[in-house]
Amino acid sequence: GWREEILGERTHNAIQHMAQFIPDYKTAEKGGKALFGAQQIPGTDPVLRAADVSFEQNHYARIEVVKASSTLLAAQKMLQYWFDIT
Repeated sequence: GWREEILGERTHNAIQHMAQFIPDYKTAEKGGKALFGAQQIPGTDPVLRAADVSFEQNHYARIEVVKASSTLLAAQKMLQYWFDIT
């Protein structure tokens, strides 16, 4: 996961951002280490926050995108799997 100092900085920035729209949010405090969503990374390498595609029957694909910039990678994986296009 994230190093503690990076997690603290990201949490602080998120609180400041939300406080622009909900003024009472400025008093929010970190409640614990993030476990899901964009904060979750495997291991310690933030570059790995990307996209994953799993394939099921009947041309069904399940895509998990954590980083919007990784949607192209997910689309490329589907093209290769279904149409052998690289």
